[in-house]
Amino acid sequence: MGYLLNLMVLVGVAILVAMGVLSAAGVGFILVIGGVAMCLAHWSDRWRTP
Repeated sequence: MGYLLNLMVLVGVAILVAMGVLSAAGVGFILVIGGVAMCLAHWSDRWRTP
């Protein structure tokens, strides 16, 4: 489910970039935020499982 959601977000970002809505800085910012969120989710899963 998470993989499908990430794929949809990436497709949405790609479409926005193609339309010229987002700048390179905006894409970089989204990638950084997405990476941090994925890392936090990964570590929270690891902490929950013994």
